[in-house]
Amino acid sequence: MAVGPNEFQNNAVYSFTVPVNAFGIDVVNTTGVFTINIEVFGAGGSLGTSSSSGSVTGKFWGVYSDVDITNIRFMLAGDNAELFSNARFGAATALDNSTWGSIKTSF
Repeated sequence: MAVGPNEFQNNAVYSFTVPVNAFGIDVVNTTGVFTINIEVFGAGGSLGTSSSSGSVTGKFWGVYSDVDITNIRFMLAGDNAELFSNARFGAATALDNSTWGSIKTSF
């Protein structure tokens, strides 16, 4: 199952009531090859940007930060559909690449 914004013209935002420093998700793009822009925020504002094309079956995207992450915004232009599945997040003290796979570690 995949989830997304209420309406496809809206951006998807993951907000954390308790800040996290690691986040991973499968990005699902059902409408073709479009770039999904991603911005990661901490208490002081933007921590950086990234992007993913997603895929019909889901393409992994993840981030780790030394600064607490308070929210992550996924933006896809127009009425295209960005969906998500298998979200994982929390406070990581060390990364195990055999578990997490490929993670963007800096901006």
